[in-house]
Amino acid sequence: MSPHQNYNTLVRPSWLKSSDPSVRLAPSEPTHPPASPTRKLSNGALDRGGCRRRRACQLRPAFERLQQEGKIDHWGIGGLGQEEAIKQALAHDKPPSAVQCVVNLLNSAGAIGYVSENFDPNSVLSACQNHNIPILAIRAVQAGALTSSMDRKPHASGFDKRDFEDFELAKPFRNLANDWHVSPASLAHRYALSIQDVASVILGVKNRKELLECLEAESQGILSKVEIQQIENCIKEG
Repeated sequence: MSPHQNYNTLVRPSWLKSSDPSVRLAPSEPTHPPASPTRKLSNGALDRGGCRRRRACQLRPAFERLQQEGKIDHWGIGGLGQEEAIKQALAHDKPPSAVQCVVNLLNSAGAIGYVSENFDPNSVLSACQNHNIPILAIRAVQAGALTSSMDRKPHASGFDKRDFEDFELAKPFRNLANDWHVSPASLAHRYALSIQDVASVILGVKNRKELLECLEAESQGILSKVEIQQIENCIKEG
């Protein structure tokens, strides 16, 4: 694996076995997703009227058929997109085995939360918790907003403006991390791992140094309720 390639999970759920040939580690944000048979189902299902529910209805039977054929053990969905459609999928009598949810103390999806106006990640997170669906946390450091410094300049198009606004909002968090003698990134990952029903954290690290920092954060265990409250309060009061 290239040292500049993104690494995947920080902690696997119990049902993701490393020896399982149906599961493999992959970059967390592939630049060019491979062609998929399910893509044929989605073509034409999405239009300006927003027919995302139809797409979900088509994909579910496809996944269930693959399970019956023994080609997959589990299937999941991304908790980004049209918020109400996601909640309907979670409440289905055959819900996904896991859901990728934005989990960070800013409750922000940043630049990728553009489908639903005023997208509320915590609302999707709560829905997963209410239905006992394992959570795969993403955006633990909110595209760099919860680290010591941004690793890039704002894009000329302005599409990532929210990420840089979040960095400014997170100043009290960085001060708290400094008071606790830990890096903001490490503390942000521990925060995500400490949230109820989070089975795994999907990393977006760029190199082995950042990966080792995340592994060290995980080894320290989850935060106490008091620590979580302090972290959340520092943003509310900041």
